[in-house]
Formats: sequence, structure tokens, C-alpha cells
Amino acid sequence: MKAIETAVKKGRSIYFHCTVGEDRTGYLESLWTLWSGAYTPVRTSFQQEMCARGYEAGNPDKSYRKVVYKVRETLTPTYLKMLSVLSDAKNRGQGLSEDLCKQEPDLKFKFQDFYGQASR
Repeated sequence: MKAIETAVKKGRSIYFHCTVGEDRTGYLESLWTLWSGAYTPVRTSFQQEMCARGYEAGNPDKSYRKVVYKVRETLTPTYLKMLSVLSDAKNRGQGLSEDLCKQEPDLKFKFQDFYGQASR
């Protein structure tokens, strides 16, 4: 996030990717989108930036059921925690720092509420 922020401030581009570009890439892109101000509510960021672009079971053609469940088990909880931490920090006017990664947010939702709808 800090590298993206630095590149943006300098007017530069930054390129990041993962194998398919849905889960891990979407994770980082969505966090940045929230941080940069395009989406502020956690649920809106998740639905419009992640699920709409194929995250987890948001892609009904994703052929690897094990991938969907692994994402639900590991990546989604971490993503939602970071999304909450960043949202709270932004609302308080804080900047990005490593200390944000050490925070354990007080979540007002269940992870299951964010699982994709199209699981097979």
C-alpha cells in the first residue's frame, strides 16, 4: 500500500498481479481503492471491487472449488480485517503505517456475510 501511495504521489504507475488476477490482486486493488477514496463503506468496497470482478465465488466459472474455500478460509478474513482497519484509519485522518497491520479490528459483521453468492 505504501509503495502504491508513493508511486501515485510521484505521478507514476505501479503494476502488480497474481496468477489469475481475481483474489490476491483484487485484494490489494480493493484496499487501495478504499484508501484512495473511491469506496468508503466496507460492504460497498467488497461487493463492487471484489465480488463484481470475480473474487472468491463471484466468478461462477471459477473451476477450482478448493480455491474458493481456501480463499474463504484464509484470504477473506484477512482482507476484511485490513479493510476495516484502513477504513477506521482513514475516518480518523491517519496515514498509512506498519502499525495499522498490527491492529485487530472490532468487526461489526461476520465473515460468512461476505462469502460470494455463486459457489459451486
